[in-house]
Amino acid sequence: MNFTALHELGHHVQRTTDQLADALGERDDIGLALEERACDMFAAQILVPEEVAHDELGEATPSATAVVALMARVPQASRAVVVIRAAKNLASDGHVALLDEYGLVGASSSRGAFGLRTGSDQTATEVWTAVRARPGQVVHTRSRFAYGGILAGETMYTQAAPVPGTHLTVIVAATERVPWEFSVYAPHFDSYGYFWTCERPGCGHEFRVTKPACATCGKPECERCGKCGCGGSLAEFTCSKCTFVRSPAEASETPGVCNECV
Repeated sequence: MNFTALHELGHHVQRTTDQLADALGERDDIGLALEERACDMFAAQILVPEEVAHDELGEATPSATAVVALMARVPQASRAVVVIRAAKNLASDGHVALLDEYGLVGASSSRGAFGLRTGSDQTATEVWTAVRARPGQVVHTRSRFAYGGILAGETMYTQAAPVPGTHLTVIVAATERVPWEFSVYAPHFDSYGYFWTCERPGCGHEFRVTKPACATCGKPECERCGKCGCGGSLAEFTCSKCTFVRSPAEASETPGVCNECV
């Protein structure tokens, strides 16, 4: 309740301060996403005293154990608030998240990387597998995160720590410079979940990759033509209505007719 009240106060300050309102107005989305994040951080920094946060988190990316310790130091703030405040310390792209006993996200805050949706299922992630293998212990591993049921994005250095007296787990993930192990930026993206345009001449279909890439050519199999990068060109066709020569990517469900003439 305190967080919600302060978050709404943040909106009031944002929208009644000309300098802040003008700055957001210059963004493509009129600053809606940034305003929400700023109001979250505004509320979190009021509820979590800066000197206490600095004592527990330091000045760089915190460990999951440090986030748990901060939760114990500020009982007046919810665990979700502590997660938001801890994410301010991320020194590289990453996440701070709170997962329940079922591996679902209860709260999260991210920097650089796409945020983890509240309620999203993270049970397929490498870090959750490590948590389940060593219940009640602090674990760390390299892990991706789940978006819409698909593991995607960069593989991050990840640490998980249990919250004493609960069934909750705090997770801190970052692409580099984490305190629990030597870590340097080594970009590695999951092979699923991104969009790809078929490079085969005569196709050009755009689709989301949901299967491993071909071991020979390293390219995904197109969901329309069924080929990866190993095959040759596809035959074009002449539309029976407009008489233009079209690629297979322009074909409609009606044989011999392009999608513009349907």
